[in-house]
Amino acid sequence: RAVGMLEAEQFDWIVSAGFRHVVPVRALALVHEACNVHTSLLPWGRGANPNVWMLARGEPAGVTIHRMTKDLDAGGIYAQRATDVTLADTAKSLYHRLENEATRLFEEAWPKMRKGELLPTAQPPGGSFHRRSEFAELANIDLDSVTTWRSAIDTLRALTYPPHENLVLEDG
Repeated sequence: RAVGMLEAEQFDWIVSAGFRHVVPVRALALVHEACNVHTSLLPWGRGANPNVWMLARGEPAGVTIHRMTKDLDAGGIYAQRATDVTLADTAKSLYHRLENEATRLFEEAWPKMRKGELLPTAQPPGGSFHRRSEFAELANIDLDSVTTWRSAIDTLRALTYPPHENLVLEDG
């Protein structure tokens, strides 16, 4: 439906923020430019639930506005800002803080982006990519595994994110 609307009208930009679906390449081809406001410090946290992996795996935290390309979360960076993670953070509280920071970053960068005064630069190599299925795997805790207290607490903090509300134990 959205692709049909893009074909019928002339749009300069697609701006995606909080959109949990992949924008079709066909739609990207119909506009001059497309950007995504992503709640991670790219190239870290490509894909789903980056706030979870900031806690569970200690990945760098922040927000990024990047060019949308055929490759998910891989386009050049218009602007980004690092964010601190505290021991009190849960994936839910961190997500809300990242959303607020992303809004502020977009408000600052958007006028320059529209005027062509802020151009994307290539992402550095490395980083991480996570699928939604990995969140389910993280939630499947082996009670007989050996781990550190820090790792266990970080995992529980990361799992405090919908649909989870921290720890639920099932036996058998």
